[in-house]
Amino acid sequence: MTKPSTRRKWIIAVGSTLAALGALAGIGALVVTAPSPTWPDEAPAEHNRWYQHDLGDLAMAADGSDYRVYAKTGSSDNLIIYFGGGGVTWDEESADNPITVGKYLFSSDPGNYFRSIPAFFPTTLGGVLEADNPDNPFNDWNVVVIPYATGDFHAGNTATETMKYNGQENVRLSLEWIRQTMPVDPSKLLIAGSSAGGFGAAFWTPTVAQLYPDSAVYSFSEGNQLPSDKWPAVSADLWGADWQATFGYEPGANLFETAVTANREMEGENVVFLDSNTTADGTLLAFWAKINDRDADVDVWSAAMRASMSRLSQTVPNYFFYLTDDGADEQTGLTPHTLLSLPEFYTTVEGGVPFTEWLATAVIDDAPYSVGEELLQQ
Repeated sequence: MTKPSTRRKWIIAVGSTLAALGALAGIGALVVTAPSPTWPDEAPAEHNRWYQHDLGDLAMAADGSDYRVYAKTGSSDNLIIYFGGGGVTWDEESADNPITVGKYLFSSDPGNYFRSIPAFFPTTLGGVLEADNPDNPFNDWNVVVIPYATGDFHAGNTATETMKYNGQENVRLSLEWIRQTMPVDPSKLLIAGSSAGGFGAAFWTPTVAQLYPDSAVYSFSEGNQLPSDKWPAVSADLWGADWQATFGYEPGANLFETAVTANREMEGENVVFLDSNTTADGTLLAFWAKINDRDADVDVWSAAMRASMSRLSQTVPNYFFYLTDDGADEQTGLTPHTLLSLPEFYTTVEGGVPFTEWLATAVIDDAPYSVGEELLQQ
């Protein structure tokens, strides 16, 4: 692809971030929705209806507001645990710049992360999370969504006067509720996450897998390539994650690659690792440039992303990927950020293989394979 100027690259990347956040959060249309009903403690939940459950005082968003999970039951005994996304913090300055509707509408910078769970959150439960679409092969699965509003990739464990990096506690309380409430022994368990949630899913896969020793476990992440030498210090000094004690290994510059490699060592072949990226992800590009204090060079970012996926393919036998350039913008060449919970879940096709078919074949049919190998070399 033809290289745009540095300034043009930055404008393109920021614009892509705005578009992706708007699509993901529903704020572009300012959707207003009624709250989901509260999870019934006594009567059985109605199948394929979304409920919410408040996890109590110890669970909270970055601003200290209430935290809740969203869940639906299905007719099968299979289970999806989905980690939500929504930006990240990497220093105090970035933490002072949360995502707001006003910024989205009137600023070139929409912010870096959500400080609370948006009221319109139920409108984001599309794609694989859809409860009423017969084209969704996971339509009859039980699903629990662990929202993200702490700016710490679901990994933080500290607090300041203005920030509650409460990701760890939120996840632990969510998993406790899931274990007590949803099917006790699912035949198949899909631990999934998009964007920041893709990191969370990767980090917490061994913990979740150990809760379900008799289940076939699949760990899926997407939009997860955000390398920076800053991450070890950020995770320790800003988020208070205590990575070694929490996850059993030290974090690296590529948090996702480090997690999958470590998880393979811990879990062996007990988990199938599934990964999806797009070749010129404008949202990751914008964050990568901001975090690393550099120009938004899509070629440099994309080369690093492909190199990481290639290394994982060579070193982790039970790692499979879906890499695509489908949906590239005609003017910028930039590609979508995530697919799993968006309409692109149904429309994305790479090498003649629909994304939906690839995921269903891997998880439902127990026949994982990789798509887009030729794109790794470009």
